[in-house]
Amino acid sequence: MPVQRLLRRSPLQCSQCSELEMECSKTRPQCDGCRRHRLSCRYGNSVPSKPRRPHSGVRASRATPSKAKASSSSDDSSSSSSSSSYSSPSPPAQQYPPAASPSTSHSPESNISEVEQDDKSKVLEAEAGKPSEDLNPEDQCLLDNWCNSTQQSLAHSKSRDHPWQAIIRRETSKHPALRHSTLALSAIELASTSEAGTPQRERHLQAARNHYTQATEKLPNILETPTASGPNAAFSTASILFMCDLASSALAGEGSKSVLPSLDNQTPTSQTESPDPSPSSSPSLQKLLDLFDTIRALLPSPETLNKVENGAMKDLFTHGDPYHQLPSTYTLTILSMKNLNAVSAKKDPLHETAVYNDTIANLDNSLEMLTKGGDPTTIALRWMFRIPARYLDLVREEQPLALIIFAHYCAVLHHLRDRWWMGDLGARLLKEICRLLGPERMGSILWATDIVGIQT
Repeated sequence: MPVQRLLRRSPLQCSQCSELEMECSKTRPQCDGCRRHRLSCRYGNSVPSKPRRPHSGVRASRATPSKAKASSSSDDSSSSSSSSSYSSPSPPAQQYPPAASPSTSHSPESNISEVEQDDKSKVLEAEAGKPSEDLNPEDQCLLDNWCNSTQQSLAHSKSRDHPWQAIIRRETSKHPALRHSTLALSAIELASTSEAGTPQRERHLQAARNHYTQATEKLPNILETPTASGPNAAFSTASILFMCDLASSALAGEGSKSVLPSLDNQTPTSQTESPDPSPSSSPSLQKLLDLFDTIRALLPSPETLNKVENGAMKDLFTHGDPYHQLPSTYTLTILSMKNLNAVSAKKDPLHETAVYNDTIANLDNSLEMLTKGGDPTTIALRWMFRIPARYLDLVREEQPLALIIFAHYCAVLHHLRDRWWMGDLGARLLKEICRLLGPERMGSILWATDIVGIQT
């Protein structure tokens, strides 16, 4: 029988330091970094520093780590299902728990071995520079839940969301705002899986409020001290805070105030005594517009987003994902909106043609990214930051063309319906816009209603 030759990896540094982009002391059997962070030190041509019993007749150096096996089995378990609405396929089966699961009263569990969970927690702690003994029990619970569940809901495909997750884990050590935002979202997820009205849910919500407040207070520090990693950290923090607000609104219930503090005065929104003269005919749309204004203010500089799109997160905006592809017929509806803008400009000298042109161009770019399979989470966030501020005012004024454009943005949000923090918001927004536009303008949004699957 021919002798199998082992492939040798570079002995210059251990695999843990290589994966975490840490400087390796190259000492054996365990380097200084792995000893300090209590990680399993592995070199390409050596056995792990933690003794493991090899199987009979197999060399220890050829043993496969359990983490790789667990990841492989998890990747193989994903599946897809077809959708009845136009050409918009449904995303794969969820790999994290749904938001409304009252039977779960503790941290959501993925199908991950205890060894892998421990490894993921240690990796995050090592990158954050904060060992587990410095965390109080509640924050340790939030950290574990982030590693095991919450971070998977940033983007669905494990093969493509890894860059964003890795960036977030790496940057938490440098930017406290990002660390607090992740713990806030983790706390809201735990609250969503706790039974309503229980002390456990209130405890998780209070933790979410505390971390949310600290994240918003510390976020300006990221951009005040320019660093190479600052734009990614600022974008990630603002994005996660956006998810926190969406999730908290869903948790509070339709028509209710958010359970999180207000970003303006850091007091709970539910205690704000702002007058509400009349109930809005589009409550979900008005809430989202207000949230857009708040989150957009966290990233005031367009250069920040330019650096994000052309940096380490570039793949999330461009690479293909077969579960989130749109039909290319969107180009026809973009052309229709451009023509409607031109006709309106001829009829009304005060028509804000430039604002609409800019917004339509950004929508065109977003739908093109989604057609090519770009990640819908980052595409939806990108559009929110790119559109002109004046356009949001036009939507509030219920200008027909502004509503028509926003209806097509709902098709992007609809592709996030598998995220526990988004749910059916895209469909609810589109239904509200349909009521505002009326039957006579339904022809202008047929493409969007077909994608979302709404009968008009």
